[in-house]
Amino acid sequence: MDILDKDGMLLLSCQAESLRGAILTAVRLPNANLEGIDLGRVNLESAFLERANLEMAILEHANFLNAALDMVNMDSAKLAHADLTGASMQGAILDDADLSSAILVGSDLYWARMFRAKLTGANLENALLQGSELGEADMRGANLRNANLGRDNLGGCTKLSGADLTGAILDGANLEGATYGSGTKFPVGFDPKGHGMYELSDNEDFGR
Repeated sequence: MDILDKDGMLLLSCQAESLRGAILTAVRLPNANLEGIDLGRVNLESAFLERANLEMAILEHANFLNAALDMVNMDSAKLAHADLTGASMQGAILDDADLSSAILVGSDLYWARMFRAKLTGANLENALLQGSELGEADMRGANLRNANLGRDNLGGCTKLSGADLTGAILDGANLEGATYGSGTKFPVGFDPKGHGMYELSDNEDFGR
């Protein structure tokens, strides 16, 4: 199997027809075109995959510990139970991705797009989420203890319009300036305004 970059240049060649379960620790695949590939249970610890295209890729139970994934495209990727502990994912595209029960402890998701992402039961403890797009994300039962969902370095806000945070753990989370709408669901007893969040009007929410 050959792995090419987005311009068709060869990055990696291997004899195996599938990379499922492969050990690719510290591999360098910047700009790689891996759309739809099956990388389930692959070990990509400390790999360099910045700006790679992993749209619709199968990445369930994959190990991305401390991987460099800035600006990666994981739109609609399957990342259930993946370990992304300490991964750098600034500006990553994760719209419609399945991250259910994924481990994202201490991951850097600054400015990441996770619109309609499935994060049920995901562990985002100590994660950096400033300026991220979490509109309509399913975050039921997610662990956001001590996560930072506050303003980004330019004063921009984290967006939670329509997100479902039912049963989520928000102890110690920074939500200062994060926006929400009438469709956003919070854990029982949680006071969003008391945590410095800003409620959008229906017109503002529609315009997102």
